[in-house]
Amino acid sequence: MTRKTGQHSKLAAMIAILILATALLAPIAQAGEKCCPKPCKHSLKVFPMRFAVIGDRTGGHVPGIYGAIVKEIERLKPDFVVSVGDMIEGYTEDENVIREQYEEYKKLLEPLSMPIYLVPGNHDIWADSAVDLYREYIGEPDYSFDVRGVHFIVLDTGRYEKPEELRDDQIQWVKKDLQDNKDAYYTVAILHKPYWIETIARGKPDILHDIFVANGVDAVFTGHYHEYFAGEFDGIKYTSVGSSGGGTEADPTGLMYHFVWATFDGQELSLAPIKKDAVLPWDQMSANDFLFVAKIQNKGITIPKVAVRDDLKVSKTRITMRVENLCGEAPIEDVLKWEVSKGWEVKPKGMQVKVGTGESLRADFTVRCKGPLYPVPSFTLNCPYREGRTMKVERDLGVFRTAIARKAETPPVIDGDLTEKVWVKPTTRFFRPDYVKTEAEPVEFYFAYDNDNLYLAAKCTESKMSELKADIKDHDGPIYAEDCVGYFFQALEDGPVYQIYFNPLGTAFDQKIIIEDDGGWDADKAWNGNYEVKTVRGDDSWSIEVRIPLKQLGAQGAAGNTFALNFRRKQKRLNTTSDWQIPISYDPDTYGILEMK
Repeated sequence: MTRKTGQHSKLAAMIAILILATALLAPIAQAGEKCCPKPCKHSLKVFPMRFAVIGDRTGGHVPGIYGAIVKEIERLKPDFVVSVGDMIEGYTEDENVIREQYEEYKKLLEPLSMPIYLVPGNHDIWADSAVDLYREYIGEPDYSFDVRGVHFIVLDTGRYEKPEELRDDQIQWVKKDLQDNKDAYYTVAILHKPYWIETIARGKPDILHDIFVANGVDAVFTGHYHEYFAGEFDGIKYTSVGSSGGGTEADPTGLMYHFVWATFDGQELSLAPIKKDAVLPWDQMSANDFLFVAKIQNKGITIPKVAVRDDLKVSKTRITMRVENLCGEAPIEDVLKWEVSKGWEVKPKGMQVKVGTGESLRADFTVRCKGPLYPVPSFTLNCPYREGRTMKVERDLGVFRTAIARKAETPPVIDGDLTEKVWVKPTTRFFRPDYVKTEAEPVEFYFAYDNDNLYLAAKCTESKMSELKADIKDHDGPIYAEDCVGYFFQALEDGPVYQIYFNPLGTAFDQKIIIEDDGGWDADKAWNGNYEVKTVRGDDSWSIEVRIPLKQLGAQGAAGNTFALNFRRKQKRLNTTSDWQIPISYDPDTYGILEMK
């Protein structure tokens, strides 16, 4: 066989280039080493470049999932891996626990033979006090790096609910970093919280997006919501990666635990979410789809709540459900099925539903509870959200308990002593979030009012007072991670919800929750209430008394008024909660009623 020397020379040159590329692009941060490298730019561009984007591990993490996804990524051998944050559960002041969580996380990364670039989430840096340990185990929260002429910028957003809450020094650093790297082939930003779905996707301003547009950012990766969705705005590809181990449920795409595969060919970035045995298109769930699905979940089916008696039973009640087809492309054709738990009756248990586009249907049911209140019955109905695509709407039957606020003829003295005669007939029956009767020690909640004020009181049994967790003294500190009592009030229908927690020191955490028309919400953490509060510690309990002006909760008058209400007690030593109504959420449709008598 005759050898063609020209082809041989070309082959030798290609081999030489690949050897040089391999040397230059050797892994710079193995999983067992520092996980936040800052490599220098490489002048040699070798495309295509492939990397994996891994989602949240924590936030009610499911053991075994994240490690399995890490191994799957390793089998695909990307050039490198990036995360979108939430590596540990965090939210504790116990340094030893945090260290154990970081060590556990780093062991999960050991199968990776390529660099991984990590991004802090709210479970990794939830407070200023968490930054030092993050630096020790991971590295700097804000940094940038370059791979083959592609510039990546990483931004710490864990402590900030809105882009305008980011620190001024962060904003200035982002601007400078992006301006200094405008010559990059491509620019990618990575941050944990998907501000963009609440801002630009809804037509609202976003300071970060404006900076990205002005400085040539091409793509943005986020996480936090544990659901996958994507959209393009002003030429920037936004992708919110769902759960890679954190608590989640299957969304309309069928994705649960997954990661995103990214390929850069030198000009364009191609993306695909990957779950076991599946590769789905990048726009499987568009931003518009995501917002429309939320609308269907919140407005597609309406059903009245039923009253719960004092004995936690429900009398025979007739309810009328309204099913509205919000999708203009396909009819609803399915069987509405009830799953009825022990002690409940629902008649009929199933019903054929057919609703044309733009039409609605009313369906009558009879319900009754003679056994345990929880879990309540739930129903499922498949509804279209786009031609050829359906989502399963699954809803619990709404129930509401009633708590009584008693008229205080004489205002109680706020001293933590609950012996005054206004504090009678407390609420004492509570549940865990998993519907089982609570294992926490007994707690008593009381409510009273006069013309101008709402009065709260609670007595929390604690048989080991020496283990009571109450250290935070700063207003709006994370007291929800300590022993505490918490309340959710809504005075006006469609009005804001006020979340207020108190720990045994009397420290308050509070915020105003604005409920959006589509069922979403926006938290105003800057809102601070005015409280007179006093706590007292006894031998086997701690108690609290609080005075809150009614006006600051939006109440118009007192007598005859009602609040939507939910409340709870957290007992840190037993790592459990006592919830009045389940679930505890910002959604006032899940609340009971506080009636002023």
